[in-house]
Amino acid sequence: MAGHLPAELAVRKNATVSAGHFHETLPGAKSTQSLLYIRRRGRMITKVHHINILVRDLQLAVSRYQAAFAIEHFEYGDLPERGVKTARFRAGESWIVLLEPIDAEGVPARHLAEHGEGLFLLSLGVDSMDKSRSHINSSGGGVIDASERLGLEGWKVLDLDPNTFSGAVLQLTED
Repeated sequence: MAGHLPAELAVRKNATVSAGHFHETLPGAKSTQSLLYIRRRGRMITKVHHINILVRDLQLAVSRYQAAFAIEHFEYGDLPERGVKTARFRAGESWIVLLEPIDAEGVPARHLAEHGEGLFLLSLGVDSMDKSRSHINSSGGGVIDASERLGLEGWKVLDLDPNTFSGAVLQLTED
């Protein structure tokens, strides 16, 4: 089994890989301690898909970002079911999405009222929403809703439970 481990782990005593998990019996431990080990080619997260930033005034924010970062092109969209209008631009493979709440009762508006402008959430890209949801649920992670919703451009989006991820507001996105 050691041949399946990265070099830095293969030299460790009492280490094995089984069902995609790295197992090591630690000194003084009464049982094997298991750490999730996902081989590089089999990882679930493919990239940072997008970062959502809440703003009070979308046009003012667009002007500031254009001036500060020499951004020539923004794409605009509305998500009425989320109660926001958006402007986004590319930063490498990722999108930076500016959100202005238009529904005072929506989650983004409530977050803006409580925390002010700034980072709202980080969205992680995945190849398969079904496999990713299943993996997170089976590993003890949590999702907010059992099914995904549609985001901009028909993106499949699944919100993760912040209590599972150290308070971080995360979501998964499949293009």
